[in-house]
Amino acid sequence: MPLKKYVKAAGERKRYSIDYSDWLDTGETLTDVVFSVLNNSVATPLVVDDVMVEPDDTGVQYYVSGGADNTQYEVRATATTSGTQTKVDDLLFVIREPQ
Repeated sequence: MPLKKYVKAAGERKRYSIDYSDWLDTGETLTDVVFSVLNNSVATPLVVDDVMVEPDDTGVQYYVSGGADNTQYEVRATATTSGTQTKVDDLLFVIREPQ
């Protein structure tokens, strides 16, 4: 089951975020989050870029663009922490052009 489901148009470039503060141990910080698009073999791929750990080191911001209309993409976010923990979350992006 995905952590979150988003709907966007193919021409949009939107900013999203994930807050890990409730998951982190006391004093632990987020060190990196790597995103991968699992089913990105269509002619118009979904792009995840400009990934940035937030200044308080408890969350991440990232941008999503592209994708093909009427296509669903699964994106995996793999977070690592200063305490050597790893957390994997799946996100679902549905591309739908406005009617």
